[in-house]
Amino acid sequence: MRYLTLIIFLFLPFSTFAAVETVGGISGFFSQVMNYLHSIADFFLNDIPLAIVNFQVYVFAWLLKYKLESTLWAINQSMSIATTFLGLISYTELLNTLVSHLPNDVKAVAGSIGIFQALSIIIEAYITKFIYAMFN
Repeated sequence: MRYLTLIIFLFLPFSTFAAVETVGGISGFFSQVMNYLHSIADFFLNDIPLAIVNFQVYVFAWLLKYKLESTLWAINQSMSIATTFLGLISYTELLNTLVSHLPNDVKAVAGSIGIFQALSIIIEAYITKFIYAMFN
């Protein structure tokens, strides 16, 4: 009997003992005990699984963020390597020499439309794609 009393005093909140006088005597006591035990079961059956699911969502979101950031870093590195490579082979000079052989009318129209800048961007994009493919 001493152990039962000790267990009751250790694991039941003191509001349970106050319920004996306010909510109808012994039945109020047992209803408070059942509510307390139900809250413990609710913690183990609902709150802990929900916390595990929330942790998994957090981990997957962090992994997705890490993957996106690493992909962005790899693209930036590929672009800087491609820009350095294109600077070394001086493709702009080659493009200028090829354009100088065009008639003046065609040069003027192509320059006003922005064909040469577009061609330069396309070349840089393909070189960047090639270097990025080497990273992966």
